[in-house]
Amino acid sequence: MYSLTEPEKEVLKEYLEENAQSGLIVPSSSPAGAPLFFVPKKTKDLRPCLDFRGLNKITIKDRYPVPLIRDILEAVRGAQRFTKLDLRGAYHLLRIKEGDEWKTAFRTPFGHFEYKVMPFGLTNAPAIFQRFMDSVFSDLLNQTVVIYLDDILIYSRNPELHSSHVKQVLQRLRAHQLFCKPEKCEFDKTEVKYLGYHLSPTGIAMDQEKVQAILDWPSPSSIKETQCFLGLANFYRQFILDFAKQTSHITHTLKKENVTKGFVWTNAVETAFQDLRRAFTQAPILRHPDTNKQFIVVTNASERAIGAVLLQQQEDDGLEHPVFYLSHILSTAEQHYSVLERELLALKKAYLEWRQFLMGSKEPFEVRTDHRNLQCLRNFVCQNSRQARWAFFFSQYDFYITYIPGSQNILADALSRRYPDCTPSPSQYLLEPSKIIGVAQSFLEENKFTPRYYGPFRILQLINPVTVRLHLPHTWKIHPVSHVSQLKPYVPDPYSRQFPCPPPVLVDDGPEYEVQEICDSRLFHKRLQYLIHWKGYPLSECSWEDASSVHAPLLIRRFHRLFPFKPGPSGGGPTVVPRGAARAECSAQAGRSARAAHRVFKTRRAPSLSCTLRGPRIGMGPRSAFSLHIFGVS
Repeated sequence: MYSLTEPEKEVLKEYLEENAQSGLIVPSSSPAGAPLFFVPKKTKDLRPCLDFRGLNKITIKDRYPVPLIRDILEAVRGAQRFTKLDLRGAYHLLRIKEGDEWKTAFRTPFGHFEYKVMPFGLTNAPAIFQRFMDSVFSDLLNQTVVIYLDDILIYSRNPELHSSHVKQVLQRLRAHQLFCKPEKCEFDKTEVKYLGYHLSPTGIAMDQEKVQAILDWPSPSSIKETQCFLGLANFYRQFILDFAKQTSHITHTLKKENVTKGFVWTNAVETAFQDLRRAFTQAPILRHPDTNKQFIVVTNASERAIGAVLLQQQEDDGLEHPVFYLSHILSTAEQHYSVLERELLALKKAYLEWRQFLMGSKEPFEVRTDHRNLQCLRNFVCQNSRQARWAFFFSQYDFYITYIPGSQNILADALSRRYPDCTPSPSQYLLEPSKIIGVAQSFLEENKFTPRYYGPFRILQLINPVTVRLHLPHTWKIHPVSHVSQLKPYVPDPYSRQFPCPPPVLVDDGPEYEVQEICDSRLFHKRLQYLIHWKGYPLSECSWEDASSVHAPLLIRRFHRLFPFKPGPSGGGPTVVPRGAARAECSAQAGRSARAAHRVFKTRRAPSLSCTLRGPRIGMGPRSAFSLHIFGVS
């Protein structure tokens, strides 16, 4: 039993009398007995709490989940009206199972008592109460109401319907005999404080009372005070740009090797402390994430920390606003990573932190970085097992990378910079003629980051077995005929996300798939077959089909006209053999549309790789080349 002050004894005596009269507690002769102490409430009253650590240690844990605060904040996105309710007594609303009351016994200076209702301090109390509240409002959760233990928030995206939503919740509370505290309830508000955040239709902001507590916090004079300050500041770390970097000097004082030497608060730590407090006054309003819009991830890495920002363009002003901030201090091992690996680590941390938004996005999200080498992320060769694991991890996401100079990467703190611009200034060579010789090398084009290959481009015609005609852009002033030794095979991106393929068209005799292109032909077991590229399907899904089942006469004639060396039907031009009378009705002569004439009936598509050729680089300079996919060349 703990010693109590005189004010605490007076509160305890009133608490025992009030709860004994209401039947919540009764005198006990239990062999168990937990000590009692008090903690201050938000209203400056004292809340009695029981030290059930001994009982909790031997209790079988209830793993029912308490909702994540981030998920709750995401659920209220777009809400225009709010109503906040706080239940009275909360845990005391649930009855202890008959026969288990003796386990809740507690000792006081005024006697030995036990609870008949669920007290505060039990390890399973939050899970049991959350399960009860979820069962009461199961059909309204994440529709018009969110619940975190005894804190209920009613929200409406249509202000006209808010009153009906509130009545529906109040009727549900009355039916289950749940009561609220009027002094802690707020009705029909456009802005409300909930779970330490300030919610509004615009977005999420910090609670100004907690921000003021941070601003009024004096410089810590002990390790305990430093830990308390960082604990409060860490709650709002998602609002502070590069929070980990700004707190690195403060957290350094808490390391074991520094603690053993005694608490030391240097001038550098004091400067970091003041800068961190100042950052809380400049924190922006975080917007609600919208999964229907494109996300933008901005990352950066330094030698000691990494940072990232999740952005989205807003409709109200058309500007990009932050949704979340992320920062992480590198461990000793991570600080020995190469520059590329630190940048990849920043990407990996951001993807893991915002996985629920990025992996489920409806369109590819953009990654902005000031590290130009990340643009080759999809094609770079893994140098070690760590990079191989990360390559597989990145393959789960659909994104593209945009390079921005370090001077423009303000949100991610611009920790790394690009190389100086090598473009010569006119003043370098107009001062005197002799300067021209000194700067002649500056006129050469920098080809270090120039793409080595261009494409893919389609093969229009096979002129002979070693020469092909390419389909090049009309703006390219080069001859379209190339030797096959100068071509590099086109390889589809193995890391791109697989989108659903279009379903087949159902007809009387089964499913039909539309043919986009005839890629190749061959004689297989004395039967003519065509390599079919199916419309809407990737090239890896090309399959060999018998000529008798292919009903695309126009595409077949075009293929043999472009590639006369490939196997074809005997007796001249290609023929199409319908499968049954039903297929004969689908011929072009029977009046079927041209679209139907380019379909094929099949029951199974076996994946097949397209044939490609590879050769040295040619083209528009020593660093230029073509990356080509060869259609119809084996």
